[in-house]
Amino acid sequence: MGIRTLISSATAHVSQFALNGPFRKVAAFILENIDDRHRISTTHGSFSVRVGNTLERWRADTVMTKEPETIAWLDDSIEADSVFYDIGANIGLYSLYALHRAPGQVRAVCFEPEALNSARLNQNLNDNGFSEQATVFAIGLGATEAVTELRLSRLQAGRALHGDSNVSKDNHDHRQGLIVMSLDQLVFGDGGLLLPTHLKIDVDGPELDILKGAQRTLTLPSLRHILVEVEDYEREVVNKLLANAGFEFSAEGAGIDDKHNVIYEKPA
Repeated sequence: MGIRTLISSATAHVSQFALNGPFRKVAAFILENIDDRHRISTTHGSFSVRVGNTLERWRADTVMTKEPETIAWLDDSIEADSVFYDIGANIGLYSLYALHRAPGQVRAVCFEPEALNSARLNQNLNDNGFSEQATVFAIGLGATEAVTELRLSRLQAGRALHGDSNVSKDNHDHRQGLIVMSLDQLVFGDGGLLLPTHLKIDVDGPELDILKGAQRTLTLPSLRHILVEVEDYEREVVNKLLANAGFEFSAEGAGIDDKHNVIYEKPA
């Protein structure tokens, strides 16, 4: 048995004890100090994700079940010529899923400002041969341009719930510099970005600001599919903003803590 196979096998077993087993500390140490490649099989093929801690392993293990509405949305709408904008990409699981459905044809533009997530996202894309089909921007998106800071709940690959909405000034694990731009600045600037067909927006707080900074982008004929995590108190504003751009409500996920993944479609 090769060393990587041995590590992978050990990871699968010790993860069962990591939370409450008798070898909790040992299991946690092992899981936090490896860099295995975990393969995810789907009905369309497979792709791999690097696993260097328990959180990344959990994300890899639950990608098909954690947000079934996201997987169903991608299955129903991604086509060979799709351009998938993944805003809040984390380590890239949904971009990888979209890309693997038509390798070499689907394109992805990923936005992930957190340093370790952005690095892991690039590694995962490269590992799967998607370096030419995807571009990663380590910046934040918002309503306007800004130079600020991003407070992190924890400096760990796979971690989420960062930023002002989730982390107070007195309770962050780490902070990093953050450049914020609007989506309209990027799409209609001189960078030559591919025009999106899909937007997935899941950034744990500033989703509405991102939509406000994408007023022109939302009217693009190419853009017909949007999935955005919406807090209940912002639902009416988001519905109106997207309706003004020609989008209609299509479906939503089960929701957690007054937040739902809501899917909107623009009729052809």
